[in-house]
Amino acid sequence: MGLFLQLFTDGVVIGCVYALVALGFVVILSTTGIWHFAHAAVYSAAAYWVYFATVERGMPLVLAALLSLPFAACLGLLIDVVAYRPLRRRNAAPTTVMIVSIAVMTFLENGIAILFGTDNKSLGTVFVAHGYSVGPVVITTWSIITLVATAVLFVTLILFQQRTEMGAAMRAVGNNADMARVVGINVGRIYLVAFALGSALVAPAAVLVSIHSGISPTMGLEVLLTAVAAVIVGGVGSIPGVLLGGLLIGVAGGVGVWQIPSQWQQAIAFAILFLFIIFRPTGFFGGKVKSAAV
Repeated sequence: MGLFLQLFTDGVVIGCVYALVALGFVVILSTTGIWHFAHAAVYSAAAYWVYFATVERGMPLVLAALLSLPFAACLGLLIDVVAYRPLRRRNAAPTTVMIVSIAVMTFLENGIAILFGTDNKSLGTVFVAHGYSVGPVVITTWSIITLVATAVLFVTLILFQQRTEMGAAMRAVGNNADMARVVGINVGRIYLVAFALGSALVAPAAVLVSIHSGISPTMGLEVLLTAVAAVIVGGVGSIPGVLLGGLLIGVAGGVGVWQIPSQWQQAIAFAILFLFIIFRPTGFFGGKVKSAAV
């Protein structure tokens, strides 16, 4: 039982990481309709920013982590302005937009590899490995930070969406961009806000994973694929659903290694996704997401 509880706890923490990555992804998706796979490259770039700032320039980790948020936000804005905005002006098909997103992801990941090399990097931090015993379960400082960061960011985003004019405008654009224009909402500006906010939200997950597991140029792709599965399982466009989907996949993968080799963890995630597509295609809290990607 002790081993099961430990694996369950570890699965919850990993599920929080998936949920954090999915959170920024779903902010962009629910507002713009774009399946923004270049989000994976923003994740990797944020991690490498922290590596560059701390290891190569000696900046304190906390400061570098805080600055990773505006760094990721600016990169997300740049991607929207350079890659997606011209496609919106041409009324490009959703499939075209998705292909361009994958191309941007590949371009940025290769750029990172050219600048920093393809070998794994480490931030060299050890304080997060300190563990605390809670009955039969050992929880590390890193796990506690991950749980707290997830709770704070999810609650903050929900309050932002429900209690602010900008959040209401983003929901309006996500529901019907044409109607939002009629009532005077600047849709282009809302898209920029969505990309800045969604990209900034991926930075905490990138920093946490960098501290725990190290950094590589393609580190974003695997975690994003699992995060996208969490988005679909939770219900496309639902923020609470993202958290629930991430936790379900994280726990299933964590407990699954009790009987299944760890290299099959991602297969477990996609097995869950397959079951939801067959039996509950709307996910836990399926909502309406605009069908057009531009």
